[in-house]
Amino acid sequence: MTDTTIVAVPPAAPSTASVMDWAAILSGAVVAAALSFVLFTFGAAIGLASVSPFSSNNPSATTISAAGAFWVLVVMIGSFTLGGYFAGRFRRVTHTALTLDERTARDGAHGLAMWAVGILVGAFIAASIASGAGRTAAAVTGHAAAMAAPAAGAGMRSAASQVSSDQLSAITDGLMRADPRAANNAGTGEDARASVARIFAASAMRGSVSEDDKTYLVRVVAARSGVSEDEARKRVDAAIAEAKSAAESAKQAADKARKAAIILAFLIAAGSIIAAGAAYWAATAGGEHRDGVA
Repeated sequence: MTDTTIVAVPPAAPSTASVMDWAAILSGAVVAAALSFVLFTFGAAIGLASVSPFSSNNPSATTISAAGAFWVLVVMIGSFTLGGYFAGRFRRVTHTALTLDERTARDGAHGLAMWAVGILVGAFIAASIASGAGRTAAAVTGHAAAMAAPAAGAGMRSAASQVSSDQLSAITDGLMRADPRAANNAGTGEDARASVARIFAASAMRGSVSEDDKTYLVRVVAARSGVSEDEARKRVDAAIAEAKSAAESAKQAADKARKAAIILAFLIAAGSIIAAGAAYWAATAGGEHRDGVA
């Protein structure tokens, strides 16, 4: 009689290794960020080289904007493609008993995770830059408004965002221009100039000049320049028309900038989605090269 010994083999303990290889993910994100920085710098150099202040044959603003948007898409997709390949190619395989489909899915997931990290880092950097630029612009705008009319206060600073201090000064100088045939008036017109500038600044915010303000302007111009009230009224009407034109030009420029920002935002969003797909695909391709499948 033969004795049979049965040896019980305990089930293999599940692997405690993490499914996500964050070293590969972060490395891919760093590679993508480095490549995008180099390409953006290269694109900026080309853009600066394509325009010259000494030439009248510079590309139009539309052409430059379109080329810049196209380059942003190319940089985003290309950088995340390389980063995704890097994350998939150098991902550590801790679970060897996996099907090919499962390994492919995990490689793609690493590419998407790399893309998400890169997007978040890029958004943080962009927000920091925008915040600093906003603070600088606010300081410059406040200083320009104070130079245009020191007594205007906060209202003057708000109006100066639509009509610049230089434009207000030019309009005021036109109103205060003396008639060569009249004798010089005594005294200085600093108070009158500041008052006129404040009227135009407030009117730029309202979009019109009240009749009381117009009557005051006519009297001030007539008194300071020595012309008749009819001539002064013509000057006031011309100055009001000029101020409205300047304000309308500023509004149109702001509207164009708004539309351009909307288009750019849509392009960046679309490019980000395409870049996510490119990162997923590149990571799976990198995994195939790592496993020797391709």
